[in-house]
Amino acid sequence: MKVIQQALQECGLPAAAVQAIESPDRALVGEMLKMDKYIDMLIPRGGAGLHKLCREQSTIPVITGGIGVCHIFV
Repeated sequence: MKVIQQALQECGLPAAAVQAIESPDRALVGEMLKMDKYIDMLIPRGGAGLHKLCREQSTIPVITGGIGVCHIFV
């Protein structure tokens, strides 16, 4: 995450534009899925249950991909 945030700063963008949530608490995910005023897009990384939760409850665009150990290229 530090590398991504440093690259953002070097390009004149705010480092906080990309965030990672480290807590496994699904209640936090449920809250975040409704924060469309503040969040433009979600890329959930996790198992099938997390992907399903995001697809069914999000008011924000969600990009879901492979299940398990996956690499992210944005």
